[in-house]
Amino acid sequence: MSELSFFSTLQDIITLSDVELRNGIGSLSPNVVTEYVFYLRRELAKAQDDRAVVSRENERLQGITDEYRRENERLQSIIEKQQQSSHDLRLSRVSPSAPPDENNAANSSTSDPRFNSRPVYTVLPDSFPNVPGSIWVWAPDGRRPIGTIEFVQDGTVRWCHGAPHGYWKLKEGGRLLETYFNGTFHEIEYAADSKQAYLRTPRGHSARMWVKSKRTAI
Repeated sequence: MSELSFFSTLQDIITLSDVELRNGIGSLSPNVVTEYVFYLRRELAKAQDDRAVVSRENERLQGITDEYRRENERLQSIIEKQQQSSHDLRLSRVSPSAPPDENNAANSSTSDPRFNSRPVYTVLPDSFPNVPGSIWVWAPDGRRPIGTIEFVQDGTVRWCHGAPHGYWKLKEGGRLLETYFNGTFHEIEYAADSKQAYLRTPRGHSARMWVKSKRTAI
């Protein structure tokens, strides 16, 4: 135990325990006691400032959390409205009567209505044919095929016979094919009368695909 005396300094005091300080405080000089009092006041003010900083930071984090929650609720509402809209389509479908000729698709005229628009549904989409292991021709503009998509049995996707990646799965009783490949998410609907599939999501795109035949040169 350190022994306090009239010649002890502030540094001697602040390193002592409460018991040691209580037993020896009577032998300290008035100047050292005064220094110690001011030292305690400074430490107290610093602690109060630290608590104020922590309180402000907690308020800021709470504001960020509330903003994130509101934005998440807004996006969820948009998704629910889009899903409801897609289920409310009940008019007869207008779609091509036959799939495009795979060898001549690149030379087809853009004025041909078969290649210009996604079908307008008046009934629910048809169920996809046997998807696992199937290979489809992909035409991003609805006319010119640029590659093939293989929906592998294990739920992955091969683009142009490359390495498996992404995923695919059937939804809505087999009427909707959800897939992710080449860094892009797609939702695809199938039309049995044209034997083609059309993008539901992303909206505003004319991409379509059809089952690859032996004469497809891709």
